Amino acid sequence: MGLKLIREEIEDVQYLTEGEGASKKFYISGPMLAGGVKNRNGRIYPMHVLEPEAERYIREVIEAGSGWGELSHPQSPSINPDRVSHRTVSLVRESNNYIGKAVIVEGVCGAQVRGMLNSGGKVGVSSRAMGSLRENREGIMEVQNDLRIATCADIVLDPSGPGCWVNGIMEGVEFTVNDQGAWIQHETRKELRKLSLREIQEQKVERMAAFFESLINPQPL
Repeated sequence: MGLKLIREEIEDVQYLTEGEGASKKFYISGPMLAGGVKNRNGRIYPMHVLEPEAERYIREVIEAGSGWGELSHPQSPSINPDRVSHRTVSLVRESNNYIGKAVIVEGVCGAQVRGMLNSGGKVGVSSRAMGSLRENREGIMEVQNDLRIATCADIVLDPSGPGCWVNGIMEGVEFTVNDQGAWIQHETRKELRKLSLREIQEQKVERMAAFFESLINPQPL
């Protein structure tokens, strides 16, 4: 069964440097995931949903050295090596937030980020995840327990208005993952009408297993 691509933007990001000369490294740091309250996009990530998925992402992706993020707003859950600008190296829970730190990598996109920050520019971060939403009793769209984080932080540049950043859910678009672990975009409603409930559940299990495998064993950059 297809899942929606969900993005959430946070603009409170700090710029750091460590070391000197050839060993000097550039970082961004700040809140990357937030749960427990309605965010500016009108959604809520219950902590009983966010915490286990964030901890899985830390354990299986960040600690494995694969916490890649891209520059700008990708339209797919997959990581595009040509657009990688940074790698998240730590993600720690503080209250209902997860505070992250990411190193800016070498390459075209990393150099663009460093140049913008060195000029005094400001960037934000955008998490990218797959999941489904359901309206709760208060009328708030609530993220469900099929949440799967693709990256906790892409770097974004374009505020959609004073104090707010681009909204991030592609409501009409669904993705599934193929046998090679790549996400594909398509319309699913017509296809689902042809399947029994048992077939839908079997495909969901198979595709989520492939998604996990793609995160644990990503393609080399």
